Amino acid sequence: MEQPPLPHLPSYLIPPSIDPLGHTLSRTEIHLKNVIAGCPHRAKGLQCISCDESAALEQQILDTKALLASLFSKRPMMSSLMNCAHDPITSKLPVEVAAKIFMYFMPDDISQKFSIHNRLFLPSSKSMNDANDPFTLAVVCKSWRRIIWATPQLWTSVYVNLCDRWSEAMLNKLQKWLGRSGVLPLQICVDVKSDFGSSSLHRLSPHVLPILASSTHRWRYLHLKVSPISVPSLFSNISQARILDKMKFGELYTGISGVSNLIDLRKLSFSSFGDGRFINFNWDRITHIDAHGLKSAVVFRQLLLKFPNLTNGSFSFIKAVNESDPEDHMDEDGAPAIQHLHLMTLKFWPWSLAVETVLSKIQFPALSNFVGSWSDLNFIPDFLRHSTCTLTTLDLPYEDASERTANEAQLIHVLSQIPSLRTLKLRGNKTIRSINGLFAHLSATSAIPSSHSEARFLPNLRHLAIDDLIVEWDIVLALISMHIPANVNQLVPEPQVDGDAPRERHRRIRPLRRLHINLEKNTELSYINPDIVQRLYSAVDTSSIEIRISTLSSITSSRHIYFFRNFLKMFLPSGMNTSYMY
Repeated sequence: MEQPPLPHLPSYLIPPSIDPLGHTLSRTEIHLKNVIAGCPHRAKGLQCISCDESAALEQQILDTKALLASLFSKRPMMSSLMNCAHDPITSKLPVEVAAKIFMYFMPDDISQKFSIHNRLFLPSSKSMNDANDPFTLAVVCKSWRRIIWATPQLWTSVYVNLCDRWSEAMLNKLQKWLGRSGVLPLQICVDVKSDFGSSSLHRLSPHVLPILASSTHRWRYLHLKVSPISVPSLFSNISQARILDKMKFGELYTGISGVSNLIDLRKLSFSSFGDGRFINFNWDRITHIDAHGLKSAVVFRQLLLKFPNLTNGSFSFIKAVNESDPEDHMDEDGAPAIQHLHLMTLKFWPWSLAVETVLSKIQFPALSNFVGSWSDLNFIPDFLRHSTCTLTTLDLPYEDASERTANEAQLIHVLSQIPSLRTLKLRGNKTIRSINGLFAHLSATSAIPSSHSEARFLPNLRHLAIDDLIVEWDIVLALISMHIPANVNQLVPEPQVDGDAPRERHRRIRPLRRLHINLEKNTELSYINPDIVQRLYSAVDTSSIEIRISTLSSITSSRHIYFFRNFLKMFLPSGMNTSYMY
């Protein structure tokens, strides 16, 4: 027979045998029931002070936990209210201006890796949760959230990984993301990184790919890190991709039906080009191509012939050219030398083993920009002798293991044969750790009068950028000082504009406008003492040259210091630190 509640114990402390409200009891509540029910004093109808105190303590713990849970639930809301009250963006700026700020916060350069910035990652992981994500901005406050939800430009890039961690919620998230992008062009990347190989691809493709295919008419850029043949449903509506401008393939391209009708497609990128037998695009419309792993020189020749309107090309070869091999015989009997009339930018990736043959067998009369390795310098003089092109940009960002890598003397010799050069970009390698000789040569020839500019070294150089090299600041300052007349007060009249008062400017001896120096890795900027900074400031202020100095750490990202006249004027009067690192 059930005993009635004892008069000396409050009824709410006597747990019933069944919870009358049907609630699931917590571990603390179960412990409280067991303590009271198992008390030997209670069984005899006696009062137990210890049980009473224990029951009261447990109940107090329950009440405190409930209060804490309530406070924790209110904290995000209070944080949002504080952000909204203190926010200088939405409280002082129009919604349109705030939206523009958020758009600048999300870089729109889709050529960057898909692991950063405003990209939808599905499924997400720690490496994918970047601070530059619209969802991260949306949790700041309701005002931000309303603006972000209503700004379609923030939702136009999607990275989809067909791995094994997909769920129904992720499918809904993908649909909402595409919905928030409105009618804007999309940038899509499809990847497969799975512990179970292709099993997840076959399992997920019927669910994920149709969602992406439904927006085919808005594709602007498509990056496939999987073989096209493994995701056929993605191209079910490919004929509707009327604004598709660029396609990038991470695996060997095996053909996509219908791509020859894409009228706006201009740029192609292949991580593995091979022999190119499956290339079925509209040849006449392609202007940019990035082709890695060309099988032979003959394939390169055929590529140029098939893409007559190509203006920008990046290439790498998988083997050296052997003229005795029919596969590498670029000259056809009775055929004239190849001339590609429109190619303006030619780039060879490191360890491209056919550069010499290409430059000797093919003429590029419109070529103005060349990007390659230091060893490619050996082939440029012969190329220029039989070519009618006017080279304006030379960029050597790659170091290679070739024994034919050029030294500084060869560099100066080659540059002396390119008087039309306007932009020179150099990156250090194992052979060349500094280019002080180049700086000295530029300084010495800068003193040649303008009437004899044909004898001046690189007379048209506008932009000089060096990377990962040791710099002697006295030589740099000597080069900059060549822009300053001996008598700084000696001015020459500047052409007068109607309505303006006559103005004067300093005489410029060399047209150099920008000098960018990225120091050797792990080089501290602290050794740039205040005296050097003051002299740089004076040179910049007098010559109007833009100077940027940076250092790249192997641990952190690039740190920059910019020497501009107006910027330095704000800090120099009060003194500057000896360490100029952000």
